[in-house]
Amino acid sequence: MKVFKKLASYVGRYKKNAILSPILVMLEVIMECAIPAIAGTLINELSTTEGKIDLARVAIYCSVLICCALLSLMFGALAGIQCSKASCGFDKNLRTALYNKSQDFSFENIDKF
Repeated sequence: MKVFKKLASYVGRYKKNAILSPILVMLEVIMECAIPAIAGTLINELSTTEGKIDLARVAIYCSVLICCALLSLMFGALAGIQCSKASCGFDKNLRTALYNKSQDFSFENIDKF
């Protein structure tokens, strides 16, 4: 746990990106789970209508499915963007800290390492 806290301190100003990324992934997963549920509801309604298909209702369900798919795509793309920003920022901060720490070494330590 001590190591995790030490590494988390290098997130720095990219904390918003690091928090936003899993939230966006959760929203993407929710949309991905909603799509089969909505499709199942549409199939159940079509199977209970006994030959009378209401095309307006089918069109509404299809538009909702398309909106869910587009939202899922958007959340996934935004999650990837936020994740890459957070990971690159973390890497930049960690490399900077490592470089600054290595500047404090004596010449004897530098030769040793």
